Amino acid sequence: MAQTEIPIDLPKRSDLTSARPLRAALLDADAGVILRAGEVELLTSPVLQVLMAARRDYGESGRDITLAMASSAFDDCLAVLGATRRDICTVDKAGAAE
Repeated sequence: MAQTEIPIDLPKRSDLTSARPLRAALLDADAGVILRAGEVELLTSPVLQVLMAARRDYGESGRDITLAMASSAFDDCLAVLGATRRDICTVDKAGAAE
């Protein structure tokens, strides 16, 4: 029986303060996760680093990180930080930025 993916909502301000709880949630998940970034207004490098490391680890263990929704600010912040959605998720279901 396949395990259900675990939803993780990224906060509006995804910065150093939210990096540690995000890391803990990603490490605790025993299944794939669904990232919901539709409310994100700011994404900083500590959170990006956590997401990129998780993507690598999840990929190696055969689990998915699915991006289910993303704000335009989320995508803008990724671009400013030199990253793309592919750097942080294994499955992109978010479509065009909201």
